[in-house]
Amino acid sequence: MNHRFRPIHLEIREDLLGRMQSGEYKPGDRLPTEKELMLKFSTSKSPVRQALEILRVEGYIHRHPGRGTFVAPSPQEDGIWTIGSIQDVFGLGAQTKFQLLDFSPDQSSEEMKKIFKSKGGNFLRIQGLRLLKDKPLYYLTVVLPQKIGKNLQPEDIQDTPVIVALEKKLNIPLKKCIQSISAGLVDRKLAKYLQTAPQSPMLCIERLYFTDHEEPIEWARSFFRASSFKHRSILSRK
Repeated sequence: MNHRFRPIHLEIREDLLGRMQSGEYKPGDRLPTEKELMLKFSTSKSPVRQALEILRVEGYIHRHPGRGTFVAPSPQEDGIWTIGSIQDVFGLGAQTKFQLLDFSPDQSSEEMKKIFKSKGGNFLRIQGLRLLKDKPLYYLTVVLPQKIGKNLQPEDIQDTPVIVALEKKLNIPLKKCIQSISAGLVDRKLAKYLQTAPQSPMLCIERLYFTDHEEPIEWARSFFRASSFKHRSILSRK
């Protein structure tokens, strides 16, 4: 008799997914803890975390340190992307494609000098389109200090978000991100890239990422079609 090897993390993933699809675990429900899953499947922490990470990237669950793992509402909802954490930004690169439009030195501006607390020096400007299922999801502009940008090549960001490349390829650890969201109308330039009508609604998201030494490392501005973005937060009392 032939026995096919089945990795334990896939067994855990399929078990949890089956329970979600059957309705045993409903949207908003808390999933078993890592320890409970370790006991149930007689395994170590690593396969459990690997299974949960796969489900998170696939959009089935949300993980919140200190509070637990929860079933996401409407997983796989077409054309909508939920961003509520840095990990969601990382996961975005796994399911989308990036079309690079510009990768060039940028003269220092007063705005960037203020953001990066720099008195001088140049920056690297990256612009492009993030595509979901070959449709425009958002138009992106990223600015990096030249001392960081000089270590990146265009091919480094073809298959991964810039912030992931900084952490994974340049070994720059991240600590936090300050994010602001505002509403506006699409101008003619953006309408062309986002394949939408001029003056249609859009959301502008600005993020400033910091290292573990509280140093600003990347500024990014994204323009989403309003219909392509959803932000979800869980508010709770301690």
